Amino acid sequence: MARRVQNVCQKAIGFLDDPSENAHGVADWLAQSLTDTRKEPTMTAAEVLPAAMERLWREGGDAISTGIAELDHITDGGMRAKELWVIGSQPSGGKSSLCRQIERAVLTQGVGVHSHSIEVPKEDWVLFNVAHLAQIEAWRLRRAWKMNTMEKERMTKAARKVHEWPHVIDDSGSVHINQLIARSRQSRIKHGTLVHTIDYLQMIDGDQREERHKITHICKSLKQFSKDQNCTVILLSQMARQGDINARPTMQHLKESGGIEAAADVILLNYRPKDTQTETYTGEDEVIIAKQRNGAIGKMEMVYNPNTLTFDRRTQ
Repeated sequence: MARRVQNVCQKAIGFLDDPSENAHGVADWLAQSLTDTRKEPTMTAAEVLPAAMERLWREGGDAISTGIAELDHITDGGMRAKELWVIGSQPSGGKSSLCRQIERAVLTQGVGVHSHSIEVPKEDWVLFNVAHLAQIEAWRLRRAWKMNTMEKERMTKAARKVHEWPHVIDDSGSVHINQLIARSRQSRIKHGTLVHTIDYLQMIDGDQREERHKITHICKSLKQFSKDQNCTVILLSQMARQGDINARPTMQHLKESGGIEAAADVILLNYRPKDTQTETYTGEDEVIIAKQRNGAIGKMEMVYNPNTLTFDRRTQ
């Protein structure tokens, strides 16, 4: 073991002597190499089969519920380890809200979540969750001084619950993909976080000059991270604006969609049509399952609640 650590560190020093190498990339490689179990990447079917059969007979017990019954049904139980999920929408389309909604469902199951928020401060992130548990409209957080005694008590009670959640939040802003993965790996090791959410894809930095190459590299890296660390990654992505505001989105509307489509196991697209006269939302919202590597695709008829920042099942 001592010789192995020496060899790894010497290689890292050699990489750093090359001015063309990225320091974040070397640090990520070093962390991965030092935690490597030294198992061979190739295995025979006889070696793989016992664990595979054990997983099969658990009958989906390793799935983590999304908190949305219809989505759990379509995905046969929810999210699984080694999967990359992508949530796409146009700006203000509710992708962050849907992500937080799934996070809360995961956290209430006692499952650890690591949230990387590039735009939303960590204080706002936790207060949104407190307000939701307290059944207080999210917009009232800006007018907290107007809450009555009963509402303040509900907020305090909800804050105690959120305090106990296994939730790790990183709001360090724009970050290089190598640095993001290094922090996520550290969270996985230190806190045991099984679900990692990233808000959002287009704000992550990379070494590639062309945007499509950068997006492809980021998606591949995050998919590989989910496999290496046996966790689920939820990646948020913007969609390109369309000429027709009510055009139903497809995977091709994701910005630089090729690399996203290839890497993702599940792709969810928010669809919120507007009245063409008033440009107000009609309430006939949908969450479209545009891709599911191991299951069906389709749509869920939902309605977005701007007070609670959640997608609820639409009632006829």
